[in-house]
Amino acid sequence: EEGSFSHGSVIDGRFEGFIQTRGGTFYVEPAERYIKDRTLPFHSVIYHEDDISEGLN
Repeated sequence: EEGSFSHGSVIDGRFEGFIQTRGGTFYVEPAERYIKDRTLPFHSVIYHEDDISEGLN
């Protein structure tokens, strides 16, 4: 997509970082950071900036 960009690193063969598009920012993080089940059929969690809750006190 024209005007989009990403920033991150490939760690142990997996991308970790963010992707900026016209539709917002998407974050890519290792699944084990959030889900402790090591038998998951996927390795990453991808979420949109709108999915982040502010003020979790």
